[in-house]
Amino acid sequence: MRTLRERARSGTPLWIPLRDPDRTCVAARGSDEGVGESMAAKTRKALVHCRALPKVDGVEIRLHDTVPYNSIFQADDDLLINPHAYGIAASRAPVLHVRRAEDGDMASTYLRASSAFELRRALDREGSGEHVKAIADQRIGSRIPEIRRTSHKKRVNVM
Repeated sequence: MRTLRERARSGTPLWIPLRDPDRTCVAARGSDEGVGESMAAKTRKALVHCRALPKVDGVEIRLHDTVPYNSIFQADDDLLINPHAYGIAASRAPVLHVRRAEDGDMASTYLRASSAFELRRALDREGSGEHVKAIADQRIGSRIPEIRRTSHKKRVNVM
């Protein structure tokens, strides 16, 4: 967390969408993978570790209410994509290293799909811990180009 905090303080945008541990989709995923309640516990543990991050400018932590098809870790043009396969824990699934080359390549396709998915289903968690429905559809269009743009500062997205 220290590294993420330092990067955010230096101006690196950081976007972390996590599964909402209180939603039924998380319990279903835990059941599918044979890990039961530990799936929700992992998200709660991640939220505990991220407590300091919302106080740093440029950091967005969001909870969503669906199970994504993959996890994506992005730093500038490099993506690590962890496909989610039914019944297989993410830690046992392959990780693909994909580099963005141009618009229309595999990396750009994953980023566009993940951005639309996450933003349509995002839930904001305020300091009080209450869930609020977030993001109107018009914001989705403005978010996708932001994610696709590469600047001189490194970008870190954890999706």
